[in-house]
Amino acid sequence: PPASYLCWKAVEPHKKEYLWLAMIGIVSDWHMPEFAEEFIRQYPDLLPRKMTAEEALFTTKLGELARIVSFIFKFPKNKIYSAIKCFEAIQSPYELLQNNTKEAKFIHSLFCEAGKEYQHLLQQATKAATASTDNFVVFVYSNDKGFSGDLANELLYRHKDKIIVAAREKDNLMRLSLRSRTIPVLPRLLRALKGFDATGGGHEHACGATISTNDFPEFIEKFKKEF
Repeated sequence: PPASYLCWKAVEPHKKEYLWLAMIGIVSDWHMPEFAEEFIRQYPDLLPRKMTAEEALFTTKLGELARIVSFIFKFPKNKIYSAIKCFEAIQSPYELLQNNTKEAKFIHSLFCEAGKEYQHLLQQATKAATASTDNFVVFVYSNDKGFSGDLANELLYRHKDKIIVAAREKDNLMRLSLRSRTIPVLPRLLRALKGFDATGGGHEHACGATISTNDFPEFIEKFKKEF
């Protein structure tokens, strides 16, 4: 299980009222915990039935809450700190969804701002996926906010048979998020990175890397050959 699950199990006896917050973190890590049924009983409108984590992320109100949390971390540190302070005052997931307190309104304003940028990028990424003629979706973008992980996850959900590479170009570096549903990506990534001044790591099917913009085209060629 992910670290978010382990953290919740450590504090669960004393913080049961924050089950909703735990579920946001755990499902965001693509894990559906055994206590999901308790969450469903308490919040059937947020998660109507037991399902996979990825389905929950992209089809339910719980998934919307996960995006709210993810998107507030796309901003400069001062805004992130302000959002965290607001989060400490939130008592219910419905505050965030209904946007009915001053703290929720601040968080929601960040979510809306980032969400517009994300949807624009997602449209471009979806076009790239549709135009792909092989088993890969390679989407390159430039943006002040780092959406690579979010884009890679949603592209994988929509295009289950593809190998996903979402690459953000900034400061002459490409910051990559890589995903695959069935084929282990990590060992292939690490082999493809050999010979480059680059870093990479992560999980078998979800990992990341950083490589220079100049080396990126050659890296992609090597990476594809690994499959």
